[in-house]
Amino acid sequence: MSQKLLPPPPTGTGKRPVAAEPPSRSHFFTNKGEDSTDDEL
Repeated sequence: MSQKLLPPPPTGTGKRPVAAEPPSRSHFFTNKGEDSTDDEL
């Protein structure tokens, strides 16, 4: 997980990795709209 924390800072958004993760999950949910997202992750 420490690797994921490193990428966020470089983005320059100034937001924490968590903020960048939520958006990605929301996209998956919108695409599938089902709990199957957990299986993909």
